Amino acid sequence: MKNGQLKPTYKYRLLQRSSSLQIRKLIGKPEIRQLLFLF
Repeated sequence: MKNGQLKPTYKYRLLQRSSSLQIRKLIGKPEIRQLLFLF
């Protein structure tokens, strides 16, 4: 495996992890939870 192939997946994993953390924080808010129940 080359470094060029490894880096994008690493960035993608970091992005995935940070986005999931943000989503969890959003779901923690009652307003967002109500919006989710509406859908």
